[in-house]
Amino acid sequence: MEKIGDIVKRVISKKGQIEETTRSIDDIEAVWYKVVDPIIGQHSYVVYIKGGSITINVDSRCYITEIKRKEKEILSELHRYGWKGIKGIDCRIG
Repeated sequence: MEKIGDIVKRVISKKGQIEETTRSIDDIEAVWYKVVDPIIGQHSYVVYIKGGSITINVDSRCYITEIKRKEKEILSELHRYGWKGIKGIDCRIG
């Protein structure tokens, strides 16, 4: 049988991880809107960061094309803002 103290520690540690992930997305999303064209920013938002990629939802396929066309430039700007671990941009309609 598991001790209540062990359960509480496990729950608290997971809560911290969730909060950290949320904070990261909020932080990167603020930077996203600074580095992309305002029109792209109006039609996209950050979903998550995983394995060196940032996943972006867009509301139209034309914005996927535009983001992919400018991917190197956007990545360079993200790196300038301190997000050096991001190596690629994945887009999806959502």
